[in-house]
Amino acid sequence: RNDFEEFDLIIGMDEENMLNLTSMAWTDATEAKLHKMTDFCTRYPYDAVPDPYYGGEQGFELVLDLLEDACEGLIEKLENEP
Repeated sequence: RNDFEEFDLIIGMDEENMLNLTSMAWTDATEAKLHKMTDFCTRYPYDAVPDPYYGGEQGFELVLDLLEDACEGLIEKLENEP
């Protein structure tokens, strides 16, 4: 609960994370802080970060690519906010 008070963004990786986080948000304002990491992707059309353990080496490479893309998008968003 403290994280919702302390931070402007709360980021989940997949639907299960988001459901858990949403259940912790007690107001519309705290729920508005929730985002999926893939919300910040600019090159990959994924709606969640998949579990890499089920995709072998390629699964880990995909997750790395998604997270690098999402981190770049998140940094861009933060740099452009007032």
